[in-house]
Amino acid sequence: MNDNKFTNWDDYWLVNFERLNIFFDYLYSIKGLSSNSITSYKDDFKNICLYVWDKNWFIENIGIKKKLDYSKINSRKSINDKLFIENFTHKIISEYFFELKKKGFKESTINRRYSALNQFFSFEVNESRLKENPLDRIDRIPSKRVLPDVLSEQEVEEILKYVRNSINIGS
Repeated sequence: MNDNKFTNWDDYWLVNFERLNIFFDYLYSIKGLSSNSITSYKDDFKNICLYVWDKNWFIENIGIKKKLDYSKINSRKSINDKLFIENFTHKIISEYFFELKKKGFKESTINRRYSALNQFFSFEVNESRLKENPLDRIDRIPSKRVLPDVLSEQEVEEILKYVRNSINIGS
């Protein structure tokens, strides 16, 4: 581990991205995830890294419909030392999820990011690079499942009757 303070966002992201690339290769080659899924994972990790790099900037600039301008963060210096993704604690991750919820992100989005982080940290534990997965101490947000509308018996009978009549007319 390197204890250096990073001087800019690009260097910080590059170091973390190099680490994450091993994981992304695993997702692509072993797990068979599509390149679109990998791109979504990269965006999720970039998002939490932005939060850790500069929480105040993140809170001011993140939003459901906002397109982030990464050039503006490069001029800001991080106040944190050990910013490597493998040093993220359950406290940091919980606070990140809390900020997303405050900003109005859907439970499904937060849970997708939870899943991405959980898979990464589980991978790191399995590869013996971490002792524990910080997400083991964080619960997923229960998602509201909307049950599909079902047809009543009468509606099914009407459809079948229509189909039967259509077949008889066409014969």
